[in-house]
Amino acid sequence: MSRDAHLASILSDEEQDYITSQLNEPAWIGLTDENEEGNWEWTDGSRLEAEYWSDGKSSRSLQYGAIENDCTYIVPSPSGQNWMDGSCYDQKRWVCKENLDVREP
Repeated sequence: MSRDAHLASILSDEEQDYITSQLNEPAWIGLTDENEEGNWEWTDGSRLEAEYWSDGKSSRSLQYGAIENDCTYIVPSPSGQNWMDGSCYDQKRWVCKENLDVREP
């Protein structure tokens, strides 16, 4: 947060492909439906343009009893359809995104 970084929002096929190519284990991205079940939003406020759910849509199922699967993680996969939803309390690595201020000399 001190660097104004957020969990990654994936806004294009290129970002999806790049992030997937860098992973060797599952990692959280910044997509959640914590505020309203089934209404997926990026934590950085970006508009949800494309979705890459592993089964074509989030499972929207319950896991661990009453804990809902409100957070999204991405898994290493040769397929671009590799988002899964899970309990926000599961421990996983994460993918962050920040804007770089590049100045010309």
